[in-house]
Amino acid sequence: MFGVRLIELDFQYSHPKRDISLFVKFPEFLEKANAAFIGVKVFQDLKILFNNTTKEDTKTFIALSLLCGKLVPTVGRSDNRRKHKDEKRSSKDSPEQKKYNKPTILESRDRLTLHVKTQSDIQNCLATRRDIHLKKGLTCQPVVICIEPDVENITEFYVYFDDVTYQLESLLKAVDICFKTFHVFDIKYPRESIQPWMFIQWYFYEIHTPQDHTFPSVATLIADLM
Repeated sequence: MFGVRLIELDFQYSHPKRDISLFVKFPEFLEKANAAFIGVKVFQDLKILFNNTTKEDTKTFIALSLLCGKLVPTVGRSDNRRKHKDEKRSSKDSPEQKKYNKPTILESRDRLTLHVKTQSDIQNCLATRRDIHLKKGLTCQPVVICIEPDVENITEFYVYFDDVTYQLESLLKAVDICFKTFHVFDIKYPRESIQPWMFIQWYFYEIHTPQDHTFPSVATLIADLM
């Protein structure tokens, strides 16, 4: 796991005192999840499971799913050309290179935490994703992957990036490493899940950059959780 450690060290150097922020604040976030997501109409089965499980990784997965349901994707911009895999978060696109689409909530969730049932499903899902993104002129950013037939028993967690797969000990650790990968390599968040990732950046890590997008829904949710 030398690659993971390098990512952690690079992030700690760039953002001192932010390296464990997610782990410090996430338990409080879980306690407030029911109230924060009371109006979310999707993932109703997961909301029931959230209140009937004591498994930390399951609760984390459900809370992140509901976060995507709360921060509903808006119309986004999609390039008509293929970009380099290391697309920078600060890069600017010309109007003629953009078109508009609206991701679904499920697409948003899958770009934040992708749940597959078996190990063999990973490569199939990633290959399909690469093909879709190539057709749209997009790149494949880092993604968290959970493996288990059902959400209640998820036990395997990975971060996939640039043809490398890192296995982590928990879902929260996988989200932490995925987030740090975005920032260490200066990569844009996926358009489908940009709002959940911006929430994670602002609320948990308290990191603000000149390149940040402004989302009133994210700011409102953060204010409600304070």
